[in-house]
Amino acid sequence: MLRALAIAVGFVSLLGIRGDAKAARERQDPAYYVVTAVDVRRCAQPHCGGYFIAKANKRLTECADGAVAASCYVATIDLSRLGLRMDEERALREGNVVFHGVMRPRKDVPRLRNLVVSDAFRAPREGSLSSTLFHVGSNGVQCVTYPCPDTEARIVNTTRTRTLDGVDLSGASGTERDKEAARRALLDERGLLVEGVEKVIPKAGPAGDATVIAARQFFLPVASHDEEDCQEAHQRVDAGDAGSVTEAPLSRCFGGVGDPCGSRGLLPCRPDLTCVGGRPETDIPGVCQP
Repeated sequence: MLRALAIAVGFVSLLGIRGDAKAARERQDPAYYVVTAVDVRRCAQPHCGGYFIAKANKRLTECADGAVAASCYVATIDLSRLGLRMDEERALREGNVVFHGVMRPRKDVPRLRNLVVSDAFRAPREGSLSSTLFHVGSNGVQCVTYPCPDTEARIVNTTRTRTLDGVDLSGASGTERDKEAARRALLDERGLLVEGVEKVIPKAGPAGDATVIAARQFFLPVASHDEEDCQEAHQRVDAGDAGSVTEAPLSRCFGGVGDPCGSRGLLPCRPDLTCVGGRPETDIPGVCQP
């Protein structure tokens, strides 16, 4: 009787362990992925015709069955959260892109996974990763001299971070317009992805040597149509052409009366309002007022 009970308890425990392992696989944290190949095998979808993906900066990636491999099969790359047109989604899947998302079981075939994307970054030129990929952005530090440790860099898919003096884009692929967009992205909340290596520039300025990322290529955050519309509306207002902005973008892209403003990541006030009390240098927001 006792032996039977022990066997039963052990069996239940084993089921619990397997259940926990399965749940852990399905609770994967979001990560940065690149497409390594399009699946051209000839069999019925969703078993074929998807994509092989791999984690950036990792030699191996955990796949749907819990095994690890150089790349994993996903039946599709789900970009529905990005607010793009179908042709834009298609171009994104085929481009030089880094996807931030998580592999989720399919409802129709649970043993297969889809990559559900929450953010995407696209390079201005074709290429592939051959060195370290960093997520970089401003850390809010402001200096009166150079070099200035105003850049926070994290090696993606790790917890390793570094405070640096900037990003050197001179050797990266892309036009000067692309690089200007990259410099703006460094100040944006979403930041910028940069592939490259750290280097020290001796006597870079009055403050001495500079430690920077020498970029081989960079990846700009992909903007949805709403974001592009807002960018255009903000540019028109900044240029003194607020009268040409229609009510729809005014309501969606600008803060109204009582809305917070004047700090990084917040919307600017509508053209007929003023941001009162905002202090961007300390991330203390103000309030939009008439």
